[in-house]
Amino acid sequence: FNIMFRLNEILKNSPEVSLPQHDFGRIKTMLDFISKHYNEKISLSEIAASANISRNTCSAICNQFVSCTPFEYLIKYRIEKSMEILSSTDMTVTEAAYAVGFSSASYFTETFKNVIGTTPSEFKKLIAKRQ
Repeated sequence: FNIMFRLNEILKNSPEVSLPQHDFGRIKTMLDFISKHYNEKISLSEIAASANISRNTCSAICNQFVSCTPFEYLIKYRIEKSMEILSSTDMTVTEAAYAVGFSSASYFTETFKNVIGTTPSEFKKLIAKRQ
């Protein structure tokens, strides 16, 4: 449902987008694959294979629908999931990093800061203060 909601929002905000129906099904399949396997090591080939398309087509469709590469979407999805974990559990930053599929806590921290603008530790402290 979350995937369909996101796609609908993207398409509503871009009425000039007119893509073939089969591309809509393919992006749904790819994003569904990412949502089910985000905490695992995922390659572009695996994302493309989930929709039975080439890696180039996978990247092109992803760019058309979500304005980023499949890998960039995966990273953003992992960060979103890590925010849920950090705000609702007692997991450490390192535990959260591994839970969402990052291979190192330092890369997770760097990526989190680039995407969110603060470190995961600072984010966790801010959430704790609000509760």
